[in-house]
Amino acid sequence: MSGPSVVILTCGRARELAVVLHALADQTLLPGEVVLVEEERDGSVSSAGLDFSVLPFPVRSIPAPEGSFAERRNAGVAAAEGELVAFLDDDCEPDRHWLQRLAQALGANGWVAAGGTVLPAEELPAPEHYTPELGWLAGLTVPGFFGPLAGRRHNPMTANLIARREILREFPFQALAPPRGLDSFLYDQGREDAQWWRALRRAGRPVGCVPRAIAWHHIDASRLEWQRLADRAEADGRAHWRREGLAEELPAAARDVLGAPIAALRGAFSGPAAFRQQWAEQSIWARRQWSLLGAAVDDHASGVTPATRLRFLAAGLAGILSSELRALLRQPAVLLQRAAAPGPESVSPEKVHRQILFVLHDFLGDCVLALPALHQLCRAGSGAKVTVLTGPSCAPLLRANVLDLPEDLRPRILEVPDAARGRSLRAAVRLHSLLRGIAPDLVLIAYVHGLHPAPLFLLGAPVIAWPEDNGLQRRLYAELLTRPVPKSLEKAEAAALLDLLSPLGIGTHLRRPRLRASERARARVARILERAKVEPGSYAVLHVEQGGRFKFWPPENFATLAQTLSGAGVPIFLEGSPSGRAAVEKWMAGIPRCHALHGLLNSDELTALLESAALFVGADSGPSHVARAAGAPALLLFGASDVHRWGPLPAEVPPEGAPVKVVAAAPGNWLPEEQTGLPPDAGMRLLRADEVAAEALAMLRGDKTTPSRQESR
Repeated sequence: MSGPSVVILTCGRARELAVVLHALADQTLLPGEVVLVEEERDGSVSSAGLDFSVLPFPVRSIPAPEGSFAERRNAGVAAAEGELVAFLDDDCEPDRHWLQRLAQALGANGWVAAGGTVLPAEELPAPEHYTPELGWLAGLTVPGFFGPLAGRRHNPMTANLIARREILREFPFQALAPPRGLDSFLYDQGREDAQWWRALRRAGRPVGCVPRAIAWHHIDASRLEWQRLADRAEADGRAHWRREGLAEELPAAARDVLGAPIAALRGAFSGPAAFRQQWAEQSIWARRQWSLLGAAVDDHASGVTPATRLRFLAAGLAGILSSELRALLRQPAVLLQRAAAPGPESVSPEKVHRQILFVLHDFLGDCVLALPALHQLCRAGSGAKVTVLTGPSCAPLLRANVLDLPEDLRPRILEVPDAARGRSLRAAVRLHSLLRGIAPDLVLIAYVHGLHPAPLFLLGAPVIAWPEDNGLQRRLYAELLTRPVPKSLEKAEAAALLDLLSPLGIGTHLRRPRLRASERARARVARILERAKVEPGSYAVLHVEQGGRFKFWPPENFATLAQTLSGAGVPIFLEGSPSGRAAVEKWMAGIPRCHALHGLLNSDELTALLESAALFVGADSGPSHVARAAGAPALLLFGASDVHRWGPLPAEVPPEGAPVKVVAAAPGNWLPEEQTGLPPDAGMRLLRADEVAAEALAMLRGDKTTPSRQESR
């Protein structure tokens, strides 16, 4: 069989099915076969007299089993003979290139499944309450599917899907029995496609979306009626709970129910039409979440009683009132601060700034990624004196890596003393006293983790920062920014850091961070190597860390890796924080030429150790970025983190670096809701020790390796 099998669920719509079959006959990649899973009704396909013999592929019809959509799709998979199996509905007409684009995407990307776009085949007179965001309730793709969250927050549907047959047999669609009292509404047994897609992602199987693979959905305008949408939303809530509902989701569901009126009222400020539109969206989602709560109460096995549901609602109401009350109480502070602070016009390319405070506190990986932005800020030619506010982790590395700047352009590295670190009021007062002596006329915040942000806003200087994802924590500080810079969470972090310089009119270009250790650090590392009787360039460095659970690879896996490398005659240095030393010393005792350096190296000395390493292996944390920037061949381990954001920069970004390979728990970019109910290190545990060890040995042998993503199965 040459082409994929196409499975179509049909229920007596012979006319629509004929359109679908003729569209399949016109495909640029013909199906190898079509399997019809047919629900017997009057006017069924078998009695409609369709002539399958004129089609350029065989068509087989099997009876649909009693039960849900999931059981029917599984029956179609069992009957299919192709290595690839694609799904359509009998009212979805595929674009001419549909099957070819789906199949090519699987082969080109190494995916096990892919989904395409479902668009309306006819122009629909959308009612006032309808927005494209509600399309998922009408069997249509939502706008978010065309953006960076495709396949994550916005999943494909089985009306347009392809997968490898062995995956469909390993992960069958989850069947549900009819719910009590709702036997007639099949969608209460639905949502099998969303649950199946999420199960593949949680299992680390690589999947993706192909927006240009289009299926045109023939639907009538009645599907967009408010009551039809609301009914489907309620069914989706019930089906979600029965398939994958967790108690951890219930407080959020309660907040959504109670917060819907407040969210809709915000639209009232934009006029009646905006209010009605907001109310339609919010109330439909609230009904979905309310039905989820109801299903949890009806599910006696879940232990969620009506009284428990009331407690969830009370907790949700308290959270909403608390949030709105805090927003109300902070408004006077915001207004006063805005009145006293410089306006947006104080930050412009024409404005001369003499003293710039660059806040970079205090994660090692963030520091490395910010180096290109720091160097370009210092070289901008504005005559400004830059002070970098940082912490003990980053300070040694920064001091060693600003020396290549001309002396008059080098920034001052100001390390925050312990008494000024933390978010207590006392620490804030100490930090404010420290910063007053600098008297900056511009504050540029990259990261402020572990510091109280308030002193940065009390200096009387304009403040530039991202409004989120930088340690500000509270929305109050985002509202006080003089020039908030939107942050793209889909960009590589080094590129997003360059965006912070855009309000100053500084021309920036993305470059790979480069690190150079100081001579003092190199001398200390030379003494360590001499005592260990290890030659430079012959050893591997493993970053074994106990903190940051979503980056945590089990110690037994590191032990397997270390034993493999040691068995190949490679000396090993283990690196990490002081808290991890006792744990690694337990399992390293029986491994020859294995040395623990936990807590013994500062960031400058770590750079020196990595400069002459034959290989670095570690999770997606600070030392991984140090290894890449120091020029060490690197094998980087990724679990639930996004490789595209935190991994190595693309190969075309200069300067060229040492070989690097990523072993990722594909898809490796889980959303928080996808991680609900899973342990924090679930993604990292998908990485097998034997696969990582094989990659490490290959790199040590000098096998040709280019920057790539090697996905773990």
